[in-house]
Amino acid sequence: MHALIASPFLEQHVLVRPGARGGALLPEDRYEELRALHPTEPAPAWYVDAVREQWDDLDVAGRPLGESTLVRQPSTWGYGKASWEVNLGCNYECIH
Repeated sequence: MHALIASPFLEQHVLVRPGARGGALLPEDRYEELRALHPTEPAPAWYVDAVREQWDDLDVAGRPLGESTLVRQPSTWGYGKASWEVNLGCNYECIH
């Protein structure tokens, strides 16, 4: 299982960590940079810093991007993609 997921979501690009609260928005050019990288290439320095800033217990420095991160491809149909995860962090106060 990947520690992180970078994905297009509606008109934005997000970085999330399954099982963790919070996440980060990625500018489109940064998401496209991740998408263009081969999974065996190391994570870019800006990405390492962004991950460390959001989740101080996670270090992706010096590791191949594909070891830590699933970079989802945009949907050809224009739909958003979502991952559902049942966890103990739910407060049952979702607006949906």
